[in-house]
Amino acid sequence: MIALFVFLAIAQVVLTELYYAGVHDQGVGNPLLFEWPSWLITALDASAVGLLWFGHRRGAARPWAGLMAAIAVMPIVVGRADWIVIPPVLAVVVLVNASARLVATRRAM
Repeated sequence: MIALFVFLAIAQVVLTELYYAGVHDQGVGNPLLFEWPSWLITALDASAVGLLWFGHRRGAARPWAGLMAAIAVMPIVVGRADWIVIPPVLAVVVLVNASARLVATRRAM
């Protein structure tokens, strides 16, 4: 899912540059059927990558931080990639994994 959102961020930057060059007629993003400025879509994609990476790397050592990152990334993933079936499903898997890490640390105590 990290690779998908890196690709979406890069694609949004390329489409924005093509829009400003007059080559391609697309300068907005359409998550949840609203038109948003392309720079905001790129920022959302980059923040989704950052949150997923943070939750993956730091979630083992700090399960609460990993869970909060998973909860924060859910609306971004669903809003940005609602036209694809796999990312929302993977977002739920990320959330379940973060919750399982938290439960595992509670059992260890």
